[in-house]
Amino acid sequence: MKKRLFARRALSLGFLSSVCVCAEACSSTPGGDDSSATAASAVTSSAGALVGLGGKCLDVEGLRTDPSAKVQIWDCWGGENQKWKFSGNAVVGIGGKCLEVANASTADGGTVHIATCNGSAGQAWTLANGQLLGVGGKCLDVAGANSANGTPVISWTCRGGANQKWQFTGSINGGGGSGVGDASGEQARRADELSDALGVNTHLGWGGSLYDARFDDLLVPAVTKLGVRHIREGAVSTSGWPTTHYLALVDRVKAATGTSITFDIVTDPPDCNSFAADPGKTVQFLPASAVESFESLNEYDNPSVGHRCPWSSSTWAGQQRTYQQNLWNAVRSNPAIAPKWVFGPSLTQAPRTATELGDLSAFMTHGNMHSYPGNGQPTNAASERAKLTAMNGSRPMVATETGYHTWPQTSSGFRGLSEHAEGKYAGRLLTSYFNAGVVRAYFYELIDDPIATWADIEQHFGLVRSDGSEKPAFTTLKNMMTLLRDGGATFVPGKLGVSFPNAPSALAHTLVQKADGTFQLLLWRDLSAYDGNANRDIDNAAVTVQVTLTSPASQVRWFDPATSAQAFRSASAVTSFTVDVADSVVIVDIEK
Repeated sequence: MKKRLFARRALSLGFLSSVCVCAEACSSTPGGDDSSATAASAVTSSAGALVGLGGKCLDVEGLRTDPSAKVQIWDCWGGENQKWKFSGNAVVGIGGKCLEVANASTADGGTVHIATCNGSAGQAWTLANGQLLGVGGKCLDVAGANSANGTPVISWTCRGGANQKWQFTGSINGGGGSGVGDASGEQARRADELSDALGVNTHLGWGGSLYDARFDDLLVPAVTKLGVRHIREGAVSTSGWPTTHYLALVDRVKAATGTSITFDIVTDPPDCNSFAADPGKTVQFLPASAVESFESLNEYDNPSVGHRCPWSSSTWAGQQRTYQQNLWNAVRSNPAIAPKWVFGPSLTQAPRTATELGDLSAFMTHGNMHSYPGNGQPTNAASERAKLTAMNGSRPMVATETGYHTWPQTSSGFRGLSEHAEGKYAGRLLTSYFNAGVVRAYFYELIDDPIATWADIEQHFGLVRSDGSEKPAFTTLKNMMTLLRDGGATFVPGKLGVSFPNAPSALAHTLVQKADGTFQLLLWRDLSAYDGNANRDIDNAAVTVQVTLTSPASQVRWFDPATSAQAFRSASAVTSFTVDVADSVVIVDIEK
C-alpha cells in the first residue's frame, strides 16, 4: 500500500513438558553418566517440539525432507521441521522421516540426521530422565554445548549436561507434563511467546528522517521503552551509514535492557536481468546473530510502489517467482545464514496475484502478509491469510506490515482513525493475531515520518509522534510488553480451570502463563471503537464480567495497559471475581 519501496522508505511454540517416559521410576546421577537409566517402553505421542539448550528447538535444516538432512537447534517457531512424534522407539519428524545416528555409530560425535524410517538400531531412541538415548546408550547432544542457531546435534556419551537435556511439548501415551495450575481446564501458552510476537518497522536508511536525524534522542529511547525485540529493515551493503545505525541500535538496546534486537531484512535483486539474490551481503556488515530473517520483494504485485527494477504486468509474476527461489537457494547455500527464516512475498492484490504466482511454499519458511485493517477492528488475520493460501500453502504466517494511520480526514481510500481508537485496537491486534496463529506482527511504523510521501497518510503511521511523544497505541503496547515479558523462559505451561458465566457478546480472551506459575488472562470485547463513516470515536461502556475458577487463586491483580503497568486492584484467596471489560485489552494476573 506504500508509494515507495521499503528499502528506500528506509513463534508457534507449544507447551513445554519435561517428560520422563519409563517402564519404572526414572533415576539419574546428577552430572554423571545416565546411560544406565531404566529403559523406556515403546511409546506413542502427539506431535510436539523437543526443546533443548538455550530454549532452542530440535530443527531440521531448511525444512528439508531428503535423507541425510542436517538436524540442529534453532529458535522455536512452530514449523513442521520442529515437530516430532514418538512412534514405538522411533522419533518421527518432517516428511515422515526418522531421527537417525548415521551408520548406527556408537562413537562419540556420531552424525545425527533424518532418514527414511527402517527400524534400524540407529533410529531407536529412548526418552528418559530428560535425555534422548540412542544407539549404544549415547545421548542426543548439542555439539560443544553451543546454543547458537544452527549448531548440529550429535551422539555423545551421556554426561548429564544442559546440552543433553530435552523437553518434549507433546503428549506421551495420553499423558505428558503439567505445569503449575489445574488438572483440567484451558491450556495456557507461554507469556513470552506473546511478547515475542511484537515487531516494528523502522527506516534507519532514510537519510534526513527522524530515524537518522534523531537517532540518539528519539529512535533509541523509543525502541528501548517499547521493549520490542524484532525490527523490519532494509538490506545493507556498506560498513558506513546506515549500517552504523543498525549496529549502534543493537548495542545500545542490549546495554540498556539486556534485550537482543534482531532484524527482518527486506531484500531486492542486485541484478534486474537475472533477478539473482544476494542476502549474504548483509551479513558481511552485520553480525549474523542480529539477522533473524530475510524477506522477499516488497509488494511487487503493485505497480504504484516504487520498485527498484522496471515493472511490467506481463513479467512481474515470473520475476517474483524467480526471485523467491533465488533468495531461498542463496540463504540455504550460505553456511553463515543457512538456518535463517525466509519470508515469502508481500502482496497488495491478493487473492488474484497470489493465484497468479502459484505455490511458492517450498521456497519459504513463513508466509507473509501486509494486513492493514483500515479503520476497522483488528480481526482480519484469518481472512487476510486465506487470500494468500494459493501462494503460501500451510506455512506459518507473519505480518510484516500491519497497523493504522491516524489521519482520518484523508481523502484517500486508505482510511485512518483517531489516536484514541488506535490505542484501543493496538493491544487487540497483537492478541487477536496471536490467537489466529500469526507468529509475528510488525507494526508499521515506529515513528511518524515527516519526509514520507503521501503526507496525509504516510506521515501518520507511527506509534510515536514526530515530536517524540507517545501515542496511546505505543503506551498500550509498551505496558503490555512490561507485563508479559518473561526473559525467554522455557517451562511447562499449565491449565487453568476458568469460565465466564455471564459472558457478554463479543467477549474475547487470551490465556498465557509465566515461568513462576502466574497465569495472565487478557480480556477484551471485539467491538468497533471508531465510526469510519462519521469519523468519530465510539466509546463502548464497560460490562462487568464474572470470572470463575475451579480452584482458588492465592492472589489476583488487575491491570489496564492503556494507562499503566501497575496494578489498579488486587484480591487474595478468591475463586470468583469480576472484571470490567470494554473494547480494549485488560490483563488479570492469577497466582494459584
